[in-house]
Amino acid sequence: MRIEDFPTIKPANIEKEIDYEKQEDLPDFKFEATTHAARKYFNPEEFRKECETMKGQEMDSLRMDFDMNIWEKDGEAFAARYTEAKQIMEKAGLEAPTIVLSNPSVESIKVYKKNKEDFFNQFRKYAEETKAMLKQAGGKKVERVQILNELNNKVYTKINSEDLPELLKIVREVFADYNPDMKFLGTLNVNNLASAVGTDSKKYISEWEDVLKNFDIIGLDYYPGTWHFPGVLKKILREKHLPTPKQFFKEWVKNIALLKEVSEKIAGWGKDYEMDEVGMSSRGLWGGEKGQRYFYDSFARALKQMFNDFSRRGIKLPNQLGFYQMTDEDEPIGKFGMMDEKGENKMVTPRINKLKDYIKGKQKPSNVKDFFKKL
Repeated sequence: MRIEDFPTIKPANIEKEIDYEKQEDLPDFKFEATTHAARKYFNPEEFRKECETMKGQEMDSLRMDFDMNIWEKDGEAFAARYTEAKQIMEKAGLEAPTIVLSNPSVESIKVYKKNKEDFFNQFRKYAEETKAMLKQAGGKKVERVQILNELNNKVYTKINSEDLPELLKIVREVFADYNPDMKFLGTLNVNNLASAVGTDSKKYISEWEDVLKNFDIIGLDYYPGTWHFPGVLKKILREKHLPTPKQFFKEWVKNIALLKEVSEKIAGWGKDYEMDEVGMSSRGLWGGEKGQRYFYDSFARALKQMFNDFSRRGIKLPNQLGFYQMTDEDEPIGKFGMMDEKGENKMVTPRINKLKDYIKGKQKPSNVKDFFKKL
């Protein structure tokens, strides 16, 4: 049974929680979407249309993994695909992408466990090849490079945290003559399932604060209703009734308490930070495209409320929001794209620029209640 099949319930009136008299204006706040198009052969014409759609929705840039394991396997062929993808997105009017140095191969991790110095030399070569690819691509200079993926997630990052400063030192040295103003990111998986695949984000921050402060920017990945499930069970026990799947869904997607808590902690360091991956699948279990659209609407309202609260209390605001992802890709859960695998729009696609305007403070408060959609 799909979420749409359940009786409609009165939606949570999130608008009441927002101070419409004080909508913060964020003219420099940016938006980015993740794509893995260059991981395998891609259709340049289809990718061009997808990039043009993103530019039409006023997306600023894309985020792309330059996977170490694929580089080891495909070498020049992968670099050629990546070069073409970068050139296409810039011709569409997008800014230079964020480059993600991620996913060392199984063999590389074996080297790391046996002899760290050999691995560091291998990682330096990988960074040098990435730089060479960017120089070959030409165009706009990349300004942001992410080191690995979700540092507290051992599924993606099998490097010990005490060795992260050495990797950061390597990439700073490698990219110094490409762009001396390059910013380097480290990201965290912010959810209550993180402990099952690594370390809880709050615990990780407490244990590795000194290491994290070496990065120029801290990115936060947050998927309420997918990898993070707020305390709905406590509410069930308190109210002594079993919510419908739709009620569960609505509770999950509007609750960003953990994201707010972690953001406030990072902001207290005076460190630049951002939300790098936020998304929702359009599979039937989450209500299909209608559920995905509802998620983005609810998340935007909750995020704007957080921004207004931070501003009132003098807390540093994030610089960017990253959507996961641009198009549907072949992944375990999948269908996180704002467009389907053929590049066709979903329900959420034509709403992206309006959500952006709302978050940035350009959407007039008087129009907000008419804008958001009910599930």
